[in-house]
Amino acid sequence: MKVNNLFLAGVAALSLGVTACNNEDVPSMDKPTEGTTFAGMYISAMKDNATRAVNDSQEDYEGREEESKLATLDLLATGTLKSWDFATSEGENKFWETGANSGTFKVSPWQTTSGSQSMALLFNKGNIVSNIATASTFVYGSTASAMDDIAALSTDAKFVMTSKVEQKDITDGIDETTVKNGTGESDNVFSFDVERVVSQGLVAKATTLNAETADGKGKVDIDNITYAAVNGAAKTYLFRNKAGERTITVADGLYKDFKSAIDDYADFQNAQDPSGRAKEYLIRLGNLASASDNKTNDDLGNYKAISVAASTDAAKGGRGIYFLENSVDKNEFTSQNKDYGFYRLAYAKVYATYTPKEVWHWENDKLVSKPGVQGETFFRGENDGLIYASKEAAEKSQLAPNQKAYTYTDGKCAYRALWNRQTDDTEKTVVNADARRNNTYMLTVKAFQGLGMPWDSSDPNDPNLPKPTDPTEPENPDNPDIEKEETYMRVEAKVLQWNLVSREVVLD
Repeated sequence: MKVNNLFLAGVAALSLGVTACNNEDVPSMDKPTEGTTFAGMYISAMKDNATRAVNDSQEDYEGREEESKLATLDLLATGTLKSWDFATSEGENKFWETGANSGTFKVSPWQTTSGSQSMALLFNKGNIVSNIATASTFVYGSTASAMDDIAALSTDAKFVMTSKVEQKDITDGIDETTVKNGTGESDNVFSFDVERVVSQGLVAKATTLNAETADGKGKVDIDNITYAAVNGAAKTYLFRNKAGERTITVADGLYKDFKSAIDDYADFQNAQDPSGRAKEYLIRLGNLASASDNKTNDDLGNYKAISVAASTDAAKGGRGIYFLENSVDKNEFTSQNKDYGFYRLAYAKVYATYTPKEVWHWENDKLVSKPGVQGETFFRGENDGLIYASKEAAEKSQLAPNQKAYTYTDGKCAYRALWNRQTDDTEKTVVNADARRNNTYMLTVKAFQGLGMPWDSSDPNDPNLPKPTDPTEPENPDNPDIEKEETYMRVEAKVLQWNLVSREVVLD
């Protein structure tokens, strides 16, 4: 991410900088001894392209300018608390850039106390309130306030960025000149990493994307595809003490030491139920704006579905969908739990309109084949998988007499793909599907394998694709399998300032 370099000098100053470090949780400290000393603050983003994710390549990507703008800076500490507003020139309670595009910022001096202090930084905090004594494990957000929470964390030009809570020793008797010219902790100059709190999802079309599905049985209107983010966490640690490493490691495909606020929620078996315990931990669109209440996509705030980008370059230049990081205890990421599918894991849901090549109609006491018509409702036989013009026609199936049928209202359907899908050496077994803060996950749609799901069993009130109210509608319309090799292509992960993890997918 682009935070540049920030130098803060103060009357009793402390110096803080932003790089990629990994400290443990910090206990609250007693009030330090009063005294007059100076300190300064350096804050800078470190471009880290030294690691390589499994099967991936990495490169820097700065993201959009609106994702990196700094409006306010707050210092939380057991000593002096400080706040500054951005300005174009020097002023009281302001921070400003020292020269055009210099990437260095300063603030007017301030006085603080010497001794051991817990400290943390927030950029663009808005109305978020946190106490330094509990900051290292402070959890922000809930399903009830989810749309307000994501807006507070990811509004353009006001993205919230935080450091870890760290314990630092402020040396007494350090004068202002020493701090201004200092570079290390002996000069009361300290370094911190600052990252955005949110994750981001992007979906783009490959240049070779074809409207015809890979199975040859239909086509997708590729000019009108949208996507949403499902199963982002409902809550998150505000500060990055548990964020671990910012890149995926080669040896195990994991973010080392990363633990999200919902890491311990491992009820894979029951996560499918959107009204059960999953509601407390995971974002489902129908829980935010239910189709049963006549809500629409526009009622979802920053979680609303948006258009799939025309290309990867277009995706990088546009706003994606932001969500809260989601990890799960790797001891619980077992084969048995993975068999329950997507329902505990963060994924993209891609919406499209499908037109079948062949639709069976019941006419004159017989089944008649006709070409499908774009935008018309059709039905998929629950047992034979064939496409019918009506539920009555599906019941007349010779292969599965009296079968029920799934409803594809106006031809609409959806596809799923994990935002992050790291595999073992066979590239078949998923070992990590965590989505971490300050990472951008970009999926490039290479092809549509076939017909998608008519509605999402884990989100039946999704206003973009609600479950039909017809009581004859069968259950379980979707395939939860996350391991299907033919559905996923190799991952290309790019570690950026906004760590980008991207891969091509065939949506099935």
